[in-house]
Amino acid sequence: MTEFTLDTSGVVLMPPIDGVSHTHPPHWRWSDLSPFAQGYVEALMRENYAELHRAAWQHLILPPDDVRVGFSDLHPEARAMILKACNAVEEVYTELFQPDALRRMGARFWERRQQGLFTLFPPLRVYLDDDGKVRLEPAA
Repeated sequence: MTEFTLDTSGVVLMPPIDGVSHTHPPHWRWSDLSPFAQGYVEALMRENYAELHRAAWQHLILPPDDVRVGFSDLHPEARAMILKACNAVEEVYTELFQPDALRRMGARFWERRQQGLFTLFPPLRVYLDDDGKVRLEPAA
């Protein structure tokens, strides 16, 4: 398996609103994320890279080095969950830190969330769904 480098290319589409899909759905690019959210996503993907890589390889039946799981592989609902959590927390840090520090703070938020240190933000299970998209759900 290759060393972790997050593929930040591609887009994540907006999830259906009230069960209604959009004919020309808005989308989000990596650059649309705040530095805090970018750090959060990088930490999420880095921590789960081996498992997601293995699942993607089994799902796609490609040589392991040809399989990459990146930003564009986030399920729209996972991306919405990420934004909701990051938006709730990052306001506190935005005025205090520069963008590089905000990225580190986003990564620390993910790591500490997974350690169960935030009662409002319980740990999440990260997995690949049948469509090959990265999904999030509360950990058991």
